[in-house]
Amino acid sequence: MTQRLYFLGRTPELSIAELSSFGLSVIPITPDIVQIESIPLSDEESIDVLGGVVKIAEVLERTNTLDPTHLISHLKQSKSKVAFAISGYGIDKKTIMALDQDIKDLFTSSHIASRFLLPHDGSVVSSVALVKEHIEELVIVKEKSGYIIGNSDSAI
Repeated sequence: MTQRLYFLGRTPELSIAELSSFGLSVIPITPDIVQIESIPLSDEESIDVLGGVVKIAEVLERTNTLDPTHLISHLKQSKSKVAFAISGYGIDKKTIMALDQDIKDLFTSSHIASRFLLPHDGSVVSSVALVKEHIEELVIVKEKSGYIIGNSDSAI
């Protein structure tokens, strides 16, 4: 079953109530992020129906380390160019910037043109910027025992 992370807006309690109305188990990850096994709506429909959800990401894996060589495997790579962003939840901007640069360097060494979009404030790239720039996003959420790696769909 597909696991998804739902990033909640300004009133997380209301967002959780909305998500719970589908009769699904809502697992809190942080005060602003919850995990759900699946929902009977597509991500696009969820964003339209659930006013309190600002971003949705598919959970790709849980890991103990943030290895750029491994993270790059989660990005959809074309033969010529990759545009990506990394948003970190519970992770400082300096770490995100270093990961961005390390991944860009890995692409460069493989002769693949790439660019990354940096967050304007903090360590999170806005959903609006992702859609506007047609950027693929990896989300990294710090947990007690490691990290959740996810991928949001910038088309949402």
